[in-house]
Amino acid sequence: MDRERMQWGGKLEYLFTSFGYTVGLGNIWRFPYKCYIHGGGAFFIPYVLTVVLCSFPILFLEMFMGQFSSEGPITVWKFCPIFKGVGWAIIFNIFMTNINYIVIVMYSFYYMLVSLVNIGGTLPWQQCQKPWATQNCRNEPFPNYDEISYDSKKIGILQNYLDVSCMQKIKNMQNITVDPVLFGDFRALYKSCEKMYKSPEEEYWNRFVLGVHKSDGLDDLGPVVGRNAIILLLVWLMVFYCCVKGIRSLAKVAYFTASFPFLVLLILLVRGMTLEGHEIGIKYYTEPDYRKLSNMAIWSSAATQAMYSIGVAFGSHIALASHNRFSNNVLRDGIILGCVNTLTSVCGGFVVFAFLGHASYTLNRPIDTIFDQGPGLIFISYLQGISQLPGSAMWAFLFFMVVLTLGVDSVFIMVWTVYVSIEDVFPDLFKKKGNIILIAMCVVPYLLGLPLITDGGIHLLVVMDRYTADFTLTLFLIMESVAVCWVYGLRRFIADVEMMIGRKSVLFKWYWMATWGVTAPAFGMFIFIASAVGYTSVSYNGITTTPGGEAFGWILILTPLVIMLGVAGYQIRKYGGIKEATFEEKDWGPRLKVNRSGRYVNEYIHPIGQRHRMDSDRCESSFATPTCYSAQDQLADVNINGGYLTCDLGGSRDVTINPEVNVNPDYFTFTEM
Repeated sequence: MDRERMQWGGKLEYLFTSFGYTVGLGNIWRFPYKCYIHGGGAFFIPYVLTVVLCSFPILFLEMFMGQFSSEGPITVWKFCPIFKGVGWAIIFNIFMTNINYIVIVMYSFYYMLVSLVNIGGTLPWQQCQKPWATQNCRNEPFPNYDEISYDSKKIGILQNYLDVSCMQKIKNMQNITVDPVLFGDFRALYKSCEKMYKSPEEEYWNRFVLGVHKSDGLDDLGPVVGRNAIILLLVWLMVFYCCVKGIRSLAKVAYFTASFPFLVLLILLVRGMTLEGHEIGIKYYTEPDYRKLSNMAIWSSAATQAMYSIGVAFGSHIALASHNRFSNNVLRDGIILGCVNTLTSVCGGFVVFAFLGHASYTLNRPIDTIFDQGPGLIFISYLQGISQLPGSAMWAFLFFMVVLTLGVDSVFIMVWTVYVSIEDVFPDLFKKKGNIILIAMCVVPYLLGLPLITDGGIHLLVVMDRYTADFTLTLFLIMESVAVCWVYGLRRFIADVEMMIGRKSVLFKWYWMATWGVTAPAFGMFIFIASAVGYTSVSYNGITTTPGGEAFGWILILTPLVIMLGVAGYQIRKYGGIKEATFEEKDWGPRLKVNRSGRYVNEYIHPIGQRHRMDSDRCESSFATPTCYSAQDQLADVNINGGYLTCDLGGSRDVTINPEVNVNPDYFTFTEM
């Protein structure tokens, strides 16, 4: 256990690397996109509740687990081996998430390159250009009817934006011979005939970049787009280079990549608030429709997003914290990280919805009908705002450079998490073939990601995005809470935390006890049930996924479950029973000997009256004087000395028992003197 492990060069190095992991596409794309498809302000209520009662506590839990043990997401489960399959399942989920996540990063790289070559000129998505633009493409604002005085003039202008055949059909159905003369009545009568225009940014994304109009869905993916395959390869080469250089090298770059996005978001926010129609989007974003809260899909999606954006249940926080110094104030780091992450999501939402309001005004469409589900929000809404800035090509280049660096940061850390986690299990193998394994960890997901960059690949991407997040993250959250709080022991874990970072206020203790032991697993169970009750099929661009796509999604959900059950069965067989598989392994505790104190000097806490499977000194106690045994089951003498119980094991060895057993009479602590 007392073996070397890389440590961060300073407190800021760890903190900014964590920023690079958590602040990314989940904040500036996925959060606004989830808000948009779930009713704007209505999404806030379940999101904030989950952040406070579930996401923040699990963030603290994972950071404490990693820093205390200096172990990765797999070997950290030494405290409860029966749950070790959770670590392997998390690694599988990270691996699958990388496949679809990096495709979004790849598209960001493409937009960055296009912006670079067009600096000083007009960007291709700023105008409706052939051959990708259709007749419904429009980038000019609609007239403001409130500024027009006469109804007859308003009606004359409105007729230019109505479908003539639709108007005639309504006249025939309702036997209308004379149109209404009042503008309000005329518009209400022909409301369904207003043409649904699309912005050039949306048509460029869907018809040129994706080519989604060439596919009918998952059954018709089409060929791999060569341009996208080359760019995806370049992005994976960046990730591989970062892996070769090591996380310490990336940490220094993170000082820039983690701070520059806030400057860009601030500039875009100021510009968005000056656009016509921005108030439409801000109102939709901030005013909740409470009726939508009855939809279970909103609750499950908000809770999942709260976990997704902060990066919990992916194992990366465990891996990052495992390289901290044992006494690092990880509680402070967790508070800063959680608050910055949440504020970034909220700020990103204001930016996006200001631009969405402008798009609603420009396209003459209700705000909730502008975009379909999918990742296009970042490539449509943000671009509409950037296009309004002077020197828009330069700003687009900087923005997508930010998105690219944040995305590469996140993918690299997730690949690094997989690598170091498996390395902890097979250190000798990685010493010999570490480079080959690293290459495989980049090549395999690249090849598996090629179907996602076909003409219909976006349909597969939204399936993977949905099924690698909504159900599996919730399952991991429940398992972590149950293992720590209900199997290992909540009070024991808090004692471990205080041994590491010092005693904390009773308020923190009650918060941890309430959230780790009750609200986090309860929220997890609720989210899991809500996800099942509010389940709807995934769709994109009006096309619902096929039964094959649904089946693939359920495979992504069930595989981690099978892994957990399989590993649990192996551990039960290995240790000779379910109960025995819940006891800590022999080397659980702080990695370095200098950090071992209290019961970790040479002792173990174990159930009273039960023979621990480990070959260690043990004591059995009742409310009377304890009976102590050595490892050879020789009866030891018990002495009471200054309030401490001392077991004489013979020779010069004594074991002192800390009498704080009144916290939990089933356990007590003893250390070798």
